[in-house]
Amino acid sequence: PKAQMMDNASGSLTLQNRRDGDAKQMASSSSSSSSSTAPVTEKAATTTMQHSPESSPTSANAKAKANKSTQSEKKSTTQNLKNRILGGMSSVPKPARILDEVQLHKNFRASVALERISLDPEDRQVWSYFDSGPLSPAASTSSTSTVTLSADSAASSSSSETTPVFAQRSDASRDSGSDDNVVTEPRSSLDKPEPLPIIVCIPGTSGEAEVYFQQVLGLSTSYRVLAVSPPSYTTHRKWADGLHQFLLALQIRGSVHLLGTSLGGFLATCFAAFYPRRVASLILCNSFVDTQYYTARLPMATLFPVMPRFILERTVLANFPNTRMSPRMVWATDFMVDQVLHMRDSVLRSRMILIAQESTINPSQIRLLDSLVTIIDTMDNESIPERVREEVYKYFPGCRQALLKHGGHFPYLSEAAEFNMLVEVHMRSVLRKLKHNDDDRDDED
Repeated sequence: PKAQMMDNASGSLTLQNRRDGDAKQMASSSSSSSSSTAPVTEKAATTTMQHSPESSPTSANAKAKANKSTQSEKKSTTQNLKNRILGGMSSVPKPARILDEVQLHKNFRASVALERISLDPEDRQVWSYFDSGPLSPAASTSSTSTVTLSADSAASSSSSETTPVFAQRSDASRDSGSDDNVVTEPRSSLDKPEPLPIIVCIPGTSGEAEVYFQQVLGLSTSYRVLAVSPPSYTTHRKWADGLHQFLLALQIRGSVHLLGTSLGGFLATCFAAFYPRRVASLILCNSFVDTQYYTARLPMATLFPVMPRFILERTVLANFPNTRMSPRMVWATDFMVDQVLHMRDSVLRSRMILIAQESTINPSQIRLLDSLVTIIDTMDNESIPERVREEVYKYFPGCRQALLKHGGHFPYLSEAAEFNMLVEVHMRSVLRKLKHNDDDRDDED
């Protein structure tokens, strides 16, 4: 027992000596580090004293600091919202291919001007648009940046100046837009189109004309491309009348090719029903022909005119994908989030009202041949249910169907090259049919 006690005592002394040595070593290292960092500590203390509220000479510095913090919070709000929508992937470094598209967008804004046309003297119905490509002879002789066209003058010009183009039609059915004339006339081929093919790009709920910048740049070498931003309308018929007046303001008298995505595709189909002889062909992407699905999901649609804006933004952004995405789809979704956050308040409310307004297009109102309709869908799009897509195919059973493996809800941004190729294939096919129909008419004459 004595030997064991002596061993324990010696072990305790040894452990104590080790602890004392470690303490001395730490004390020496801390003293050397404190001596080396003393100027930095003094500088930090001086900086703290300078920025402390108690040491500020006046309250102006405190106000400036508060304003600066408020601005930084506002700047971070948009990024926080993007992170919630994109699942934190908006801060992922962009590959070189994405950086090229960002630079392409900057070049587009620098080279193509955003023009505006007012359809009424009070400037309540102002259409914004990008116009690129060769101009038709009628449009090249007039200025299109500051044109004002009232509803009465549009109606008169529609009844008088379109007579040479549609001479084979009766005067009672000339662009009247009445449902009786549309339903009773059978489905037929096109009327005479514009001398130069014109593609009108119509955005969906969450976009403006700028979302089609890659189509404007890629397709304008062969066609005249118009990417439009419509003003606020409360009914589908008023929207179609507004597009008709807009085309008249640009001196476009013949039929045009409509490209619409999502809500834009539905509105393009409505325009084809109300003004059948103004539409040469349809390109529908991730679209629908019946709003009952969205009407059921938006029971508070009657409150959209007075609803706070942030609720409308959340309602729109709730349909955006938040799963794992490729860098290109992340960039496209980020681009569309910016579009929603910077959209005019009246336009955003109008889009929500139009998509929630219960309406169904009658197939007998569409006089286009099914071969003049192309439907572009993406396999990884989760925003539109499969049953809603199937309704579109039922309306146009003989249409051209194009499926993209990737692209999400915005293939015109994330897969612009493939999307433009499909549009080019559609246009070449339609133009061949147009030429064939003109030859047949000449032979009959």
